Amino acid sequence: MRISVDDIKNNMIIDEDIYNSNGRLILSKGLSVSDESFIKDLLKKNDINKIKVLMLFDTIKEENENVPFEVIKEQEIETFMTDFNNVVNNFEKEIISTVSGTCNAKSLENILSETIKTNSGKNTNVFQLLQKFKNSDDLTFVHCNAVSLTVHTIGKWMKLSESDLKDLSLAGLLFDVGKYALSKDLLRKTTPLTDFETEIIKSHVEKSLEMLKPYDLNDNITNAIKYHHERCDGSGYPYGLKGDEIPLFARILALADVFVALTSMRPYRDKMTPFAAVKLLETDFMQKLDIVILSDFINKIASNYIGADLRLSDGHEGEIIFINANAPLRPIVKLKPTGDLLDLSSKANHDIEIEEFF
Repeated sequence: MRISVDDIKNNMIIDEDIYNSNGRLILSKGLSVSDESFIKDLLKKNDINKIKVLMLFDTIKEENENVPFEVIKEQEIETFMTDFNNVVNNFEKEIISTVSGTCNAKSLENILSETIKTNSGKNTNVFQLLQKFKNSDDLTFVHCNAVSLTVHTIGKWMKLSESDLKDLSLAGLLFDVGKYALSKDLLRKTTPLTDFETEIIKSHVEKSLEMLKPYDLNDNITNAIKYHHERCDGSGYPYGLKGDEIPLFARILALADVFVALTSMRPYRDKMTPFAAVKLLETDFMQKLDIVILSDFINKIASNYIGADLRLSDGHEGEIIFINANAPLRPIVKLKPTGDLLDLSSKANHDIEIEEFF
């Protein structure tokens, strides 16, 4: 239902993404209101008079007992993880069947549909949900499904057509399947790779395309897979393409691949927090990835973690409740259990870092 900003109460759930006049996301769908005065002031300062709320959790249904938002959030996460794991297992079985000489194009479509559905109808957004798989030791199939969900979101931000969105998401699902053919010991190696081992790793692109031939995929999908390791400055592989020589879907896929990898555990390094990953993208990848797509991603991604729980370097735990427009990687955090607000963009707090999202 849509209500006046003056009627906002604690424990209400915001049921739409809310943007300011400059198009910046200031409150994310699924946020549980825990400081009504702060939210009211924020909305009024941005000339927003009404918002859509999902429900007030002390009156969910007359016939039901009260259900705290945190309980519902945990239930959503549990459901997502179960569904996601099931899709990952089905996807792995399909690729194994392909290697053994059988394939079913309809199965791929069903798996893609099930992958996208794992995030459908959730109050918690996909980026926060995917953080729950950050410690997975599956370096291929979990990664592919996570990238598929990520490119699907980026594609929606870019307002791609439904047909293009489907092709892009399927490319994200399939782009790394060639790693299944590589040595698991090599993929999990913790020491630096030799030049020879690096070349073997790079061969996964060709192996992916070879494994996927029986599916007779269209050029949009195969080219995204073929060129996803190309970089706009020409430093990528296997062809050293530059800029617009790289197909659009491959440029989107390259960004999602890097972001998901950075925010996941790897044998040779610990995971990064999403904000640390964004900072690295800003400093090290501006020349390598499509600058327009990357800039839009950086402008939007931080706000998707509004409502996320985190641990700070000073030992405090809290929840992100607001993203500073001028310092999106230094949000305002509501500390637990006191409810005090901590502005990480303040000079007084410049030594405090976000240590972990959980």
